[in-house]
Amino acid sequence: MDDDSEGSAHSEEFQAYNPTHQSESESSEDEGESSNVYQFMNADQNNAQACWQIFSFSIHGRKQAVEWLIFHLEGENSIYFNDYEHIDDVLLEPSVTESMFTSWLQCNAEYTEARTLTYANFVSKFVYVKEKRTWKPRKRGYRIGRMMWVPPSTGEVYYLRMMLTKVKGPTSYEALKTVNNVLFDSFRDACFAMGFLMDGKEYIVETKKVNV
Repeated sequence: MDDDSEGSAHSEEFQAYNPTHQSESESSEDEGESSNVYQFMNADQNNAQACWQIFSFSIHGRKQAVEWLIFHLEGENSIYFNDYEHIDDVLLEPSVTESMFTSWLQCNAEYTEARTLTYANFVSKFVYVKEKRTWKPRKRGYRIGRMMWVPPSTGEVYYLRMMLTKVKGPTSYEALKTVNNVLFDSFRDACFAMGFLMDGKEYIVETKKVNV
């Protein structure tokens, strides 16, 4: 009797301090209410979403579509093709000499609206079809054009980029070198005429005019 009473007393004491030893009915009733509480108090969950919100990272966001615009000197465009294509077949394609930039010059000759836009603003109204190497009028959507950056050490390519920031609707490389109906020999000279470069040359030109 004494042993049984001691075992019963110990058993009751153990159940009182160990909440995991519950009957099935009590466990099923309390599980829904207390599971979330216990998980929170015991820090059982530490998933990626929780960490993302703790550090106040953005849950969603939107970025403006950007079109990177290439440009090159006359006859110096790059030709891209797939590994499985034969180089002889690629060179026989009619559009092999065309590029995003040369197609832009042709598009300026075809569309009146194109001649009102600079190269960077062109993508807001036109879409480049890479497979056909041609531009077509944009029907929907909007994009921002960004010309590839080149250092001054690239010479004429650098000056070409400077002209493209201001000249609207040129139809040829000669048109890009023409300022006030004067065709210059290089893009550098055209930039001088546009007032982009200041190294004293403009004073020499004005002095010659006065002497004449």
